[in-house]
Amino acid sequence: GQQLVDDISHTLGLKACIATNNRAKGTRIHELLSSDVVQHNLTLRNVLIDFYAYFGEVETAKQLFYSHSHNDHFGVSSLLNAYVHAGEYKSALSLYDSYSALHDDICHSTAIKACIHTNEFEKGQDIERRLSGKHGLVAKTTLIDFYAHFGDMQTAETIFGSLPLSGKDTVDTVAFNAMMTGYIQNGECEKALALFDAHPKLQNATSNILAVKACAHLNEFDRGKAIHSRVLDMDSARHSV
Repeated sequence: GQQLVDDISHTLGLKACIATNNRAKGTRIHELLSSDVVQHNLTLRNVLIDFYAYFGEVETAKQLFYSHSHNDHFGVSSLLNAYVHAGEYKSALSLYDSYSALHDDICHSTAIKACIHTNEFEKGQDIERRLSGKHGLVAKTTLIDFYAHFGDMQTAETIFGSLPLSGKDTVDTVAFNAMMTGYIQNGECEKALALFDAHPKLQNATSNILAVKACAHLNEFDRGKAIHSRVLDMDSARHSV
């Protein structure tokens, strides 16, 4: 009855606080909740973990996760994200290994992200093999980051090339920038610029900066200056609206 309505309202309220970056209001919502309600409403507890993870309060997120023996893959995913967000990559992988029965593609993807930072190539590949055949854009973008980090640009290119340009899970600016970053990290700046030129609709502030960076590496001053001028024109047009 009323308790269910209240719980749904609190859950939606906390999600809104994450979306609007309002830590104070979210904390007040948490203060309204009894520990009994938090312990027995898994969805609400997971949103609270997400909330504290978002604001970098890993200890609080951890306390909420371990406050009850019953967890699900959403909770594991939320705490994994909290660890990675806070740069606690070893803790993330330890959690991942401890809850192997509660993994989904989001958990796998976050764990692969942790492997990039701990330089564990084989472990990352092992986790990749556990991804479902339906893993989407987020996992594929993480894999582009992963293989680029370890210098395997051929595999990164294959994954990027598998992303459709229309329909479901289409290539987006995040995947596009991940690929550009990979090329630059691996000294393939011409390829980064060729990719940049091939996808004008995917260009954003980050990709423009990456393109200028690639030009700097190639000593192409005029080309970099032209891209930079275009960025300034775009900014000017935005501010004049």
